Amino acid sequence: MQNHSSRYCQRDDLGFIEVAGNDARTFLHAQLSLAIPALPWTAAPLAGWHDPKGRLRALFRLVPRGRSWLLMAPRADADGLAAKLRMFVLRSDVELSLAADVALVSVVGGTDDRLAGLGVPPDGANAMIEIDRVCRLRIGPELAYLIGSPHALTGLVADCKRAPPALAELAEIELGIASITAGLEHQFVPQMLNLDRLGAIAFDKGCYPGQEVIARVHNLGAVKRRMQRFAIEPGARAEAGAAVRDAEHSVIGQVIRAAEACDRSELLAVVGLDASTRPLYVDGKRLTRLPLPYEEGDRPAQ
Repeated sequence: MQNHSSRYCQRDDLGFIEVAGNDARTFLHAQLSLAIPALPWTAAPLAGWHDPKGRLRALFRLVPRGRSWLLMAPRADADGLAAKLRMFVLRSDVELSLAADVALVSVVGGTDDRLAGLGVPPDGANAMIEIDRVCRLRIGPELAYLIGSPHALTGLVADCKRAPPALAELAEIELGIASITAGLEHQFVPQMLNLDRLGAIAFDKGCYPGQEVIARVHNLGAVKRRMQRFAIEPGARAEAGAAVRDAEHSVIGQVIRAAEACDRSELLAVVGLDASTRPLYVDGKRLTRLPLPYEEGDRPAQ
C-alpha cells in the first residue's frame, strides 16, 4: 500500500563529483567557502566555489561519504566542473571523478514519523546520517534527500508515490536554495544568492578564491541586490537567466531558477532591493513576492 503523504522525485538533473585521496579535505578547504576541517561527518551543507573576483563559479552541496566527499551539482555541468577543479590539484593527493554509481531521490512531504522511517535525521537543516551506504539528508521540514546506489534507493521509496522532479525543485525554491547552472556563473557574489543566510560561508576561515571580496561585502553589511522568491501565474514559463523587468520595462533583475508543479509556478530571482515593492514582470507576466524562511536582515551564526 502506497504512502500518499510522502512523494519521491527521481533527480536525474543532479550529479556528483567524488573527491578522494589523502589531501581531499585540505583541497576542498582551500577551494570552497566553508571551513571543511570543522565540519562534522553528520552535516551536508551548501558551499560555494568562487572566482578571484568573488563571483560564484558553482554551488555545491558537500556530502561526506566514507573516506571521500561528494559534490552535488547540476548533472549537465558536473563533468566540466570536475575538469576545472582538477586544474587546482597540482601535486596534491586528490582524485576527482564523476560518481556514476550514485543517484539521488528527493522525498517531499510526509510526517516526521514517515521521514524518520526512512532514516532521515529528525531536525536541523543539512543534518545527515549514513546507513547501509545510503546518505539521508534533512534539507527542510518537508524535504529530504536520499543518496546512494539506484538499487538501494528504489527499495527505500517503494511505498511512496512518485512525483515529477519539479515538485522537489519547488520545495527547494520555497527554502530559498539557488542553483547555479550554465550561463549564471561568474555573475553573483554569494550574498546576492543569500548564501550568508544559509550558512554556506565561513567568514572566519583563511584564504580561498574570492575570499577578500566576499569578506569586504560582509564587512560593509549590505548588498544592493538579493535573491527573492516570487510566484508567477501557472502556465507562464520562466527560465533561468530571464530578465526581471519593472513597469517601465527596465531590467532590474535576473531569474535564478524556476519550477512549476501542482498548479504552482514559482521562481527565485536576484533583484534590486529598492525595487522589491514595485510591480515586477518576467516576459510580461506579473510576479507576486513570496516569503523566504530566513529573515533578510539576520545573519546566521557561524
